[in-house]
Amino acid sequence: GEQAEHQLSVLGLPHDLAEARFLLAGAYTALGDYERASEKLDKAIAGAAASDDIPLRLRALTLRSANLAATGAVVDAERSARDAVEIAGRGRWPAEEWAARLQLSRLVDGEEGDEQLKAASVLADKLDLPHLRYGVLLEAGRRARNDQKPDEARELFGQAIVLVEDLRSHIGDSAARVSFLEGRTAGYEELLITSLDEGVQRDVEADSLAAFGLAERSRARTLTDMMTGNLVRGTAAQGSVSKDGRLSASGATVADLEADLAACYGALLGTAGGLDRKRRVMVQQRAVQLERALQRRRLEAGGTERTMLQPTSDTPVVLPSPDEQVVEYHVAADRLIAFVWSGGELRVVTALPGPAEARRLVDSWVRHCERYQLASTLPAEAGTALVGAANKALEEISARLFAPVAEHLRIGGELLIIPSGPLHAVPFHALPRPDGRVGETWTVVLAPSYSAAHRLQTRRAPASPSLVIGVADDAAPAVDAEAATVASSLSNAELLVGERATLDAVRDALGRNRDVIHFACHGMHRSHNPMFSSLKLFDGWLTAHDVMSFDLNDSLVVLSACETGRHERDRLVAEPLGLAHAFLAVGARAVVVSLWKADDAATADLMSSFYRQSATGPAPAAALQKAQADVVSRHPHPAAWASFAIHSGLSTKGKS
Repeated sequence: GEQAEHQLSVLGLPHDLAEARFLLAGAYTALGDYERASEKLDKAIAGAAASDDIPLRLRALTLRSANLAATGAVVDAERSARDAVEIAGRGRWPAEEWAARLQLSRLVDGEEGDEQLKAASVLADKLDLPHLRYGVLLEAGRRARNDQKPDEARELFGQAIVLVEDLRSHIGDSAARVSFLEGRTAGYEELLITSLDEGVQRDVEADSLAAFGLAERSRARTLTDMMTGNLVRGTAAQGSVSKDGRLSASGATVADLEADLAACYGALLGTAGGLDRKRRVMVQQRAVQLERALQRRRLEAGGTERTMLQPTSDTPVVLPSPDEQVVEYHVAADRLIAFVWSGGELRVVTALPGPAEARRLVDSWVRHCERYQLASTLPAEAGTALVGAANKALEEISARLFAPVAEHLRIGGELLIIPSGPLHAVPFHALPRPDGRVGETWTVVLAPSYSAAHRLQTRRAPASPSLVIGVADDAAPAVDAEAATVASSLSNAELLVGERATLDAVRDALGRNRDVIHFACHGMHRSHNPMFSSLKLFDGWLTAHDVMSFDLNDSLVVLSACETGRHERDRLVAEPLGLAHAFLAVGARAVVVSLWKADDAATADLMSSFYRQSATGPAPAAALQKAQADVVSRHPHPAAWASFAIHSGLSTKGKS
């Protein structure tokens, strides 16, 4: 964006320059950099006025108003919104006028605020655009709640939810459905907050249950739909693929795009030689372009995975049974909430840091993981200091984010934790407590939602051969030994290593029933497009998108690779996508994933111990935590021994 701004300035194209600056302002706003956003907006407004582009000027004024309000400059924000409304009233720019009036309604109280909202509602009805109507419903609900009209607020937020769900049901691709819902869960969040706030004055238990139900309905929706059979996966449409392998009349073939993308992944991973910072940024940008091109091609052709939402009645929310213990974190607006189930009772814990502070705590821990990855050349005393500092960061997370929750849990047994937002990067099993680590007190499992975990409870191990896949290189030399050890630990296992572990061979092998599927290779998380998060095979990369074409029939999947369970902690998504999501969606009963870049030697040691523990009978979650306790003395830094977690269900069933 900055490069485009510079080039347009040099070329002397004022109107295009104003548009570029407006787009840059939006990007800086999304990053929370309001100072830079304000600088770009002032220039965009001036450029739009000079170019007589009134719609652009209106959009920029409205965004400036929202940014000023976010920084507490309410008077200036109101002035900017009024300017936009006054200019919009002179002509026919209904969409821009809708946005300006809706923004002004947020800034003024009383009768004038109601009038501005009513005018925005009239414009939304006139344009008949659902997303405009959605914005009006949300703001009307907030005003009703602030005016102490909770029943009216509930009705309005409910209408907003129905509107979004109706639109969502018409989207055929599951990844597109998830992307659509991102940023459109505000109706759920507002209704959840209304229920919790109202519970202080009314029936606390009933409103807490209502809030939990809303939290569940707003997260991992597509994954749960696929698990319950409400979504059925179809085969790729072939009609638009020409004989030369092209998916459309223009551009490179899919094979060309995939080969180019594989080269980018190899360079980013470091196996194709080191990259300086500038070159790495260029390769990352190229990878994003290729991923988007492939995504478009797949959608044009029907994709490697197409889904259809079946019309069904609203499925009741499943509640944990008295035997289960569940902690479900949820970010709603500026609050971090934890729903704690224990002994069949629900408690809502609100005495937690806000999302921004939680992100700061987690970011501190992530930096310790990054330091560990760079510490292999340090002397022993420096390594000891790193271990102490990393454990200190985990102690702070435990005290601030887990201790208030643990007060409501009984000691021992299984504990299902459902993270949210930045908490996806937390190794809950490694958090220290006064009486030992969390993983020594409870057997910790993760899930994207309780509804998804409940579906996983019904999946049982099939009696079928296992599959072990290993692809080593100079950066991961321990992979071959790991694959051989794992294969020897499993009865009747098929072993695909080195040049035998090709994309075609793995796809063919995954087409048969498997008890355990173990990948030992490089992994790569793609934050810009999580469905292109990948596992490196001998001749290419197996993406999460590819995985969606399989049927795993209740296999245990172990992804012994880097970042296979990573989610973007900077983004609050209703349904984190990636490799774990993909394997669960197509039938895995449990998936073992890494939360960050795994240490090669420590991972090989951990996996050897994991399968030894599994052979004695424990469930995968218990076996994993026994293995971690076994290797911690040999690999004391938590970034080494605690990097793996498991997504699965609990051993007991919930109730509807």
